[in-house]
Amino acid sequence: MQERADIFKLEPVSVNPSFVKGEEIFYFLGKYSSAVIPGTLKVDKDGFFLYWVADKISGLAPCSDKILDISIIRDTRTGLNAKTPKDRGLRDRANFGSSHSLEDKTVTISCGTDLVKVRFLSFICSSKDVAKIWYNELLKVAYNLRALHGSVEMFLQKKNMLDYVLFIVTTNLDTCQFSEQYLTFNELVDFLNKVQRDPRLDEILYPYANKQNALNIIYQYEPSIPHKTRALLSYEGFLRYLISEECLPVKLDKLDLCDIAKPLAHYFISSSHNTYLTGDQFSSKSSSEMYRQALLSGCRCVELDFWDGKHMNKPIVVHGHTRVKEILAKHAIDAFA
Repeated sequence: MQERADIFKLEPVSVNPSFVKGEEIFYFLGKYSSAVIPGTLKVDKDGFFLYWVADKISGLAPCSDKILDISIIRDTRTGLNAKTPKDRGLRDRANFGSSHSLEDKTVTISCGTDLVKVRFLSFICSSKDVAKIWYNELLKVAYNLRALHGSVEMFLQKKNMLDYVLFIVTTNLDTCQFSEQYLTFNELVDFLNKVQRDPRLDEILYPYANKQNALNIIYQYEPSIPHKTRALLSYEGFLRYLISEECLPVKLDKLDLCDIAKPLAHYFISSSHNTYLTGDQFSSKSSSEMYRQALLSGCRCVELDFWDGKHMNKPIVVHGHTRVKEILAKHAIDAFA
């Protein structure tokens, strides 16, 4: 059990109200897309999903509407790093709103379940300022530590299964052969101290749970008001407690970013070998995008293999003496910007 004062040190997910309301955009799905589609871009109030809905005037079927799990967003980009249509006709059609450049009004989202299988989605906003808001705040939601290390309750809520699981448990208590339908606060104190507490903990630094700790849990998680007034915890309330943030295996405050104040030798540094490769070391492709993805994943030591280029005397990055396709050193360095 975590100390209650520690649980809420990490900032909860905060979704900009304008994201919930929705923003008029044009969306452009990849460099091979042959269309820019008008629609509305939204985020649900819990910050679980990003979704965009095509306007009726686009003539597209409802199946063209898309949804993206925000937890797999790896990066957001705008300005020179945004991916915009190359076709002049598409650019003219999508360039609505303010007179800012199309790149400045575009937010490109990099997403994927791993570093290599990354795809890009571009959304063209009405102004540079609107694009900047989505660029900054969407990434904050995606990298919120409290959401990335959420409780069982949060993930059930995300899957819209929380009420279903609670119903299944509370309607099948007889199979568990429970003599009572609730725990008293004394029984809850015994559970906290004898079952849940790690006996190796120091008693002074981590004191045993007491009556007040049990009552706090009952008041927080018991859904029945009559049970609360009698200081009883039903099995639904007990389950809500077990799947809550208070019962995470790692304290949330330990996940927070902190300043590195000790000598470098006190830390593990995530490093990367042949960072530029998208596959094997003999015949795969090199990509400057791999440097971005490695850095976003927490890597702080990357490898650049510089070689003399055969054309225009420009240096390249490549796995030497193999069939790996090269990239310009300039593009690899630009990826760090």
